[in-house]
Amino acid sequence: MLARNSNLFVDLSGMHFQRKPALATETGPLDPAWKALIEKMPDRFLMGVDVWAPRLFEPAMLDRLMTWTRRILGELPPEVAERVAHRNATALFRLE
Repeated sequence: MLARNSNLFVDLSGMHFQRKPALATETGPLDPAWKALIEKMPDRFLMGVDVWAPRLFEPAMLDRLMTWTRRILGELPPEVAERVAHRNATALFRLE
């Protein structure tokens, strides 16, 4: 779908360790298939922290989510991680 639709983006925010499918478990590595796809098409992915339930706003849970997000981004090459973490959103939403 991504190859055929240039205006399609993937928000990875909801694919954290408490969801299925997840990009990775809380302590495990980034799924190799997802990593390969993100690296192949780095301009098509966005990632943030998705908090939708009251328990996710608790400081301990936010810390776990932020630690996990940073770890996942850290498994990507720096240029790819920057695109996924903020550059793609900046371009998509025309923030510059």
